[in-house]
Amino acid sequence: MKNFISILLLLSLLFTLEGKWLSGTPANQIKEEGLDDHLGKGRLFIPCMSNPKWEVPKIFLYKRNQKFNYDRYRVDCKFGKSTFLDPGYYRIVFGTAESQMDMLTEEFSISSGETFILEQNWASLLVKVIDENREEVRISYDIYEFDGAREIGSKYSIDQTDFEKQRDTWILRPGKYKIVKSGEPFNTIVNFVTIELEKGDLYQFTIVVDSDTREFRGFGELLGESEKEKSNVKWQERLTLKGAFSLNSNNIDSEKDSQTEANFNGKIKNRLKYDVKPWLINLNQIFETDLRKSNEDDIRVINDRFDLTNTAIFYFTDIFGFYGELSLRSEIFSNTNYFSEDKNIKKIYSSKVETFEGVSDIEVSPVIFPLTTGEEIGFNFHLLNEPRANLYFRTGIGMEQTNNNNVFEESGVEGNYTIYKEIDNNYINGLVFSAGSDFRVFSNLNYESEVRFIKSFTKADEYNFNWENNFTFNIFQYLSLEYNIDFQYSDKKDYLVWKHNLLLEFSYYFTN
Repeated sequence: MKNFISILLLLSLLFTLEGKWLSGTPANQIKEEGLDDHLGKGRLFIPCMSNPKWEVPKIFLYKRNQKFNYDRYRVDCKFGKSTFLDPGYYRIVFGTAESQMDMLTEEFSISSGETFILEQNWASLLVKVIDENREEVRISYDIYEFDGAREIGSKYSIDQTDFEKQRDTWILRPGKYKIVKSGEPFNTIVNFVTIELEKGDLYQFTIVVDSDTREFRGFGELLGESEKEKSNVKWQERLTLKGAFSLNSNNIDSEKDSQTEANFNGKIKNRLKYDVKPWLINLNQIFETDLRKSNEDDIRVINDRFDLTNTAIFYFTDIFGFYGELSLRSEIFSNTNYFSEDKNIKKIYSSKVETFEGVSDIEVSPVIFPLTTGEEIGFNFHLLNEPRANLYFRTGIGMEQTNNNNVFEESGVEGNYTIYKEIDNNYINGLVFSAGSDFRVFSNLNYESEVRFIKSFTKADEYNFNWENNFTFNIFQYLSLEYNIDFQYSDKKDYLVWKHNLLLEFSYYFTN
């Protein structure tokens, strides 16, 4: 069946790779950038063929001195962005190659008030790797110059779990190239493809690999893939479905009678992102639940949570901006404590007292509650925003309200009764400090962390602290090992509360 699907994919490949820009014309790119000229300087603009975030080659700029030699000119120069230069003669060396001898070299002069658009004498190449199910997979590949057999460089393709879709566009000299799977020599006769690039064109190249062996099965331009990339969707969405299941059985209590227990953890995580400068909007929703079923008990909800976090950032620079955030945390199901032996319970409300004789369980929180809402405004510092590394810090003012309507906690024993006391509502307004990170440590290991601290304006000893950590180790395409550890502290408890869990999860991702 797999071979049949691969044959169908091969039949749909077009081997004539027509270059098509995903971005607008150079003039439109300058217009969309909207930067005014700088007094006494000229403007250098290097057009982008795909996406400025994807085109990040090495760029070396040199300025000619009075002795007609070229000195290194230190300036932040990027594709798809204007660079303002002093009048003079320049030499620019750029490209994705590891060595400058394999890069492109151009010389130009620029005068005050002039806009100089660098002629597109290079070719751009986007490489996408999918399996026979049309799902993107992460592999390493090398590119060689075909005639000289020199290695130009190596890159990883992105996989289905990469929400940012942060692709890497190759900026290359026109010519013929050979792409091989990493680990294979240049002269390999398997796991290779060849492609010829012409100047001024963008090529979107797809490699089809076997989902099990990662061997090359096809290559070229797939029908529909180019237009999908070209649509330039501003809203990005990723829906993640995760599930973990365990089944335990034993006969410890009796030789003939066995005890069986089944546990299920399910998580639905949806993220919607709008990233068009100066705006960045993140809408995150998480629903998670833990269920347990034994041969003596009905299905029980052991743990659940529902989180909504909506963040909007307006950037003044690439690093600094103003942010606002609205959040909601809740529990979808009611929460019940179960006892191994019947107990007498006294529930103390804020306005009444209820007693229960000889019960095997007691409800400690109703549906939805406890319900926590938060509002924040302040300043955002985005220190790292790379395809494999993300780091930000925030500071501002915030409010947090926790409604504990009919939410109880055990508070001791009084005679023959176990006491459950209703928890007071909690409101805090104050200074907020928060930070977040997302690092791809290795190709199959990802670390995410979020920490938040709020200090009350009115009470010197009142503050809340929350730190969430997630480690995900990808074993196979749909199988991962996930470890979570969270720390919480507030003045309502005199100790640090921690929760952690380790799960072997099956995951599936939907992205636009």
